[in-house]
Amino acid sequence: MTELERCFFIGRVRAIMMWIQRTPQTFNIFTDYPTLDRIFQTGKASVAVDS
Repeated sequence: MTELERCFFIGRVRAIMMWIQRTPQTFNIFTDYPTLDRIFQTGKASVAVDS
């Protein structure tokens, strides 16, 4: 991982933490890891499910 990639990674983690703290989210950074990881990977809080 390059220095630039590390900076972007840290920035995304920090952005999710700030989003949880500053908005009425019910996520817990420690217990909701699978959901938060999906948000981190996709950049979306919800994903549409194909029917």
